[in-house]
Amino acid sequence: MSGPPERKGNVAPVVGVLGAVCSGKSTVARLMAEQGFELVDADRIGHEVLEQPQVKKQLRDSFGDHMFNADGTLNRDELGRCVFRCASCLERLNSIVHPLILDEIARKIRRVRRGAAARPIVLDAALLMEKNLNEQYCDLLVFVDAPEEARKARARCQRGWSAAELSRRHAAQMAPELKRRQADLVIDNSGAERELRAAVSVLVSRIRKRFYCAGAGR
Repeated sequence: MSGPPERKGNVAPVVGVLGAVCSGKSTVARLMAEQGFELVDADRIGHEVLEQPQVKKQLRDSFGDHMFNADGTLNRDELGRCVFRCASCLERLNSIVHPLILDEIARKIRRVRRGAAARPIVLDAALLMEKNLNEQYCDLLVFVDAPEEARKARARCQRGWSAAELSRRHAAQMAPELKRRQADLVIDNSGAERELRAAVSVLVSRIRKRFYCAGAGR
C-alpha cells in the first residue's frame, strides 16, 4: 500500500462527510461536488474493486458461487444481506476489499493535491472514522443530521431495506452521536432537497472562507 497524501496545510483541504446510515451523506457530497469540490467516493471505489478479477475469485472462494449471478456478475444485494447478518462474514469481506479501497482513496487524494489547480476535496466514506480516515486526511468534518423516520423512509424507498436491515447496517458503524461530537459543522437534512441544496451552498461558502481557497471550483 502506498503512503498517505500530503496532509493539512495543503491548498486542497479535505472535508470528510459523516452521518448515520441513509442520512444523506452521499447527496451532500454530490452537491458539494457540483459546487467545485473534487469528490472521492469510497462506495464507488468499492464497486470498482468488487469488479476486479482477483477480488471476484477471493469472494467466490470465501462465500461460494451463489453470490454470483448466472452471467458471472457479483450479486451485491445478496452479498450485502449475507455480511450484515454475520459478523465473521463481514470481517472476511472487509479483509479482502478494504486494503484496496483505502489504497485507492489515498491515491485519489494525492492526485488531486498534486494537480496544478488543486480543488478542495470532499471525502464520502461510510467508515470514515472507523478506518481513521478523519485523522489521516481530513481538515474538517461535516455531520449530516437527519431524523430517524426520514432515514427509515429513505432506506425503504431508495434501497428497498426493511427497518431490520437498516438496523443491522447501522450497528456495523460507529454510533452517530459519537460522529456528531467529532464534527466541526452540522448540516440539516430533514427537509426537501431544495432546502438541502441551499444549506450546502452556505456550507461551501463557509468552507472556502475558512481555508482561503482562492479560485476553488472555477
